[in-house]
Parts: sequence; C-alpha cells; structure tokens
Amino acid sequence: MIGAIIVLYNPDFELLQHGLDALLPQIDKICLIDNSSVDNSHKIPQCDKINYIPLLENKGIAVAQNIGIRYFEKAGFEYIIFSDQDSVATANVVKFLVENYESLSKSYNIAAIGPQPINRKTQKSYVKKSIIKETVENNGKSYYKVYSIVSSFSLVKLSTFSVVGYMEEELFIDGVDDEWCWRAHDKAKLDTFVVCDLQFSHFQGCDESVSYKKSTPFRSYYQFRNFIRLLNRRYVPKYWKCMNLVKFSVKTFYYPLFVAPRKEYIKAIFAGIKDGIRTIKQ
Repeated sequence: MIGAIIVLYNPDFELLQHGLDALLPQIDKICLIDNSSVDNSHKIPQCDKINYIPLLENKGIAVAQNIGIRYFEKAGFEYIIFSDQDSVATANVVKFLVENYESLSKSYNIAAIGPQPINRKTQKSYVKKSIIKETVENNGKSYYKVYSIVSSFSLVKLSTFSVVGYMEEELFIDGVDDEWCWRAHDKAKLDTFVVCDLQFSHFQGCDESVSYKKSTPFRSYYQFRNFIRLLNRRYVPKYWKCMNLVKFSVKTFYYPLFVAPRKEYIKAIFAGIKDGIRTIKQ
C-alpha cells in the first residue's frame, strides 16, 4: 500500500483541492498534517482516503512529517510519498516512481527516489550540477544519483526509516530533506535518485522573483541557524558547506543593508547565528 504525506500551513484550499484530486486516485491514503494555528477540518474534503491531523500550531515540517510516517508505519503501509500543499501530481507519477524504485533497487540500495523538479516560473531544473554525483543507466532509463532531493513527490520505502531514523525535528524546516538524505547515505550507504525523464512543476518557498531568491526574516533565522548547526557534521557534503558559507556570508551584509525590513533581518540573522552555535551537535 502507498500513502501520501502532505504538510499544511495556512494553505490555499482551492489549490490544495486540485492537488488532492490529482493524488487521491494514485494512492491508498493521504495523511494531512496541519501546522496552522486553527482547525481547518471543515475545509478538508470528507473522504475515507483522507486523514486530517490538526496540530493547532506551527511545529515545523519535520515534526509533521514524522507524525505522518509513524501513522503509516502503524497502518502497515509499504511506501510513502511526500507532497506539498501547492503541488499538483501529474498523471501516474506515483505508479512510475514505484516502478522505477523497484527496477533500480535490483542494482542499488535506495534511500529515496523522485521526479525532476522544474521551476514553474523559469522552467529550469532545480537539480543543479553541484548536487549530482553521477548519471546512471538502468533498463534503458537515465537517473541522477544525487546528494539529496526536494521532498515533494519523493518516494520512500517505510522500512527505510527503521534503518536511517526519522526527520530531524530540531531543524524545523530548512535542510530537513537534505539532512535525511545525507544521513541515509552515511548510516546505511543508501543512495538518492532523480528520474531524469519524469518531471513536475515546483516552486520553492523562498523564491520571490526569477533573478533573486529572497527569504523572509522568519525563514532567514532557520536558514542561518541550521547552516551553522550542520556545518561541523562530517556527513554533510563539502560542496554544501562551501556553497552556503559563501551565500550566507553575502546575506549577512546584504539583507541588513538593502532588504526591508532591515531591522527584522538583523535580528533574525544574528539570532540564527547565536542559536546555531549554541545547538551545534558534535
């Protein structure tokens, strides 16, 4: 059986309905975990295949995902697929992912597999060269073996969590999916794959324009904190450390000087740096 986990936070319910309509025929059950501050059960379609869990506060994406994972573990499901509240599945995407997983698993140990995310504004792939380890061929199909993938429409076998562990809840939001993929490879030598010819339209939360990615002060706090938190972990890839060291060094000066509200960015950035140093894991 295949279950889907969708984490909600003040969703656009019209767009959510489109996503549910596209995904429901493809899976056996959807678990909606709501980080919103109110109970939105009256806005959720009444359906036997939907389980709605309101948390009544924002506990972060990792906590919500772990609630969904445990729900499907107890229910005896084999696979789960993660999705976003604003993502709309293409026809048969779940079927194709399962087929590719089962075919590829004959030659590789898999942590997660997913389609190639395409920026819905620029139509460019989010799979950058820096995260691709290599391109592999299997049964006439091409795959990217990558360091990590975005959680949207990523397929994971539930038994994998007993080996790798759950999502790291202290990260709250930024880096949650990356850290899990890195940990899966470090702990169990499991690889993460992108199916090259399977794509879906995606839009990252921090994207606000085609030319520049701007994060809110709230999001910036977690980005800075989690960068420092992950910086000294040996299993975190060097490319990620170097890339983000440059990026966050620039943001430390750029945001407070040129991006409004400047005072909020100053507070968020330095609070993130302070808390990151405080919560570093050896």
